[in-house]
Amino acid sequence: MLAQDGTLDIEPPIADWLPELPPWSRTIRVRHLIHHTAGLPTTEAVWEQMERAGETDWTSDGVIAALTTMHELEQQPGAAYAYSNVGYISLARIIERLSGDDLNAFAEVHFFQPLQMRATILWPGPAPSPPAAVLPQPLRSPAPLSVGDGGLWTSVRDLLR
Repeated sequence: MLAQDGTLDIEPPIADWLPELPPWSRTIRVRHLIHHTAGLPTTEAVWEQMERAGETDWTSDGVIAALTTMHELEQQPGAAYAYSNVGYISLARIIERLSGDDLNAFAEVHFFQPLQMRATILWPGPAPSPPAAVLPQPLRSPAPLSVGDGGLWTSVRDLLR
């Protein structure tokens, strides 16, 4: 949607929106993130770095902070496909910076309200789940508090919409 309306060009390096990342961010394009060909560190490698930094939950801020300390990519951008939660979190952060708001607010305006999805939210915490969530069992640590790669809480009624 952002690419179609000219707000987001998928060809410039992601460093244009994520300047805190290491020099490798100049070699990755938004299209690499979209197609899972960015060569980013694996979820496991990022989580290990987050744990070393004292993180106890999987958060978008924690992922971006971990990436700032990781100075090598797994692969050259464009060389191989590898599904990447880290890439989706990076895409979400780019959308947030372009829109000037958090991803939930963006989704609320552009998706949830137009589709009348009144029980849907992108949840970044601080609690492990939204206050109205009904869980069959408590969430285990680390709590999944990132958006972009997940964080979507909804109802069956909203899903049917």
